[in-house]
Amino acid sequence: HDNIGARLLKLIHQLRGTPTADVARDAMKDLRTAIAALDSHPVPLPDALADWRAEAEERCEALGCQLGWQQPEALPALELSARTKATLEAVLRETITNALKHAAPSQISADIALDKNRLRVRIANDGAVADPQGWKDGYGLRNIRGRLGELGGSLGIAMDGGQVCLTLEADLV
Repeated sequence: HDNIGARLLKLIHQLRGTPTADVARDAMKDLRTAIAALDSHPVPLPDALADWRAEAEERCEALGCQLGWQQPEALPALELSARTKATLEAVLRETITNALKHAAPSQISADIALDKNRLRVRIANDGAVADPQGWKDGYGLRNIRGRLGELGGSLGIAMDGGQVCLTLEADLV
């Protein structure tokens, strides 16, 4: 991992200010997330949600996009395994990246819901949207589906009121 990290850092510096640098930066974040998951302990759900929200806000803010984040005030006393947290973090990162990259939205909303040990996140954006029925499943969407599948979950994509809505579901334990 040290060699990969060093190569990504070199690439980020060489490509500074380009969209490719952003891709390399996301790869570096994924690498750090995966490495941290190897040595980490379970994480309380409220802490995981706070981490995910902070990263999403930072990424949206950097591109002039407003993030709306709704989650229940009362959260169950669940702890996520490091693997589950890392997997969901990567899925949320990819989902936000896809929205910012392909739709150039002014607003992204994330609505969090819990039903016992099942998490549902609905992410919608107001950007330049195309009917998802015409989408081709690229690497990003296949990756999201595969990661959610590892957690007994799924990905739903639909149009709703002129917005593209992705619904991510996964079991937390």
